[in-house]
Amino acid sequence: MGPLASTDQCYIFGHEPVRVIFMNEGSDALSIERAEEMNQQFSQPPAVDTSAIKRVGYIGPEGTWTHQASLDLFGDQVELVPFNDGLFEAYENGCVDVACVPATTSLVGTTLYLDQVLRLRSPRVIAEYPKVLSYSLMASKDASFSMSH
Repeated sequence: MGPLASTDQCYIFGHEPVRVIFMNEGSDALSIERAEEMNQQFSQPPAVDTSAIKRVGYIGPEGTWTHQASLDLFGDQVELVPFNDGLFEAYENGCVDVACVPATTSLVGTTLYLDQVLRLRSPRVIAEYPKVLSYSLMASKDASFSMSH
């Protein structure tokens, strides 16, 4: 078995309903071949009507998975706003129209962000966007393997 990839998911929360149907067919660990096959299937993000959406908050900075999911779903039609902290407060106060939140990852499983989502007054999932990601480990040529446990 070669390098592993997994299907990570982002949930997009918004105040207004958006018609999106997109199912996750991934498993926890996939071969690269299966990951490439799934990426072909998931290459087109679900269509999201952005006419009422002006600002999208995401767990930042730029270059993160949630940033990429926001770009794929909303493109340059909206203002993308990165947050390290305060995303849920900004959403509750109407400073952003939707919040892009990682739901599951192969590294940690269900993320802690979902606990914060459950504390919101009226969260509504308007999109689920699974994407197969690959992970690589890089090290200097002088590094060595060691067991930590």
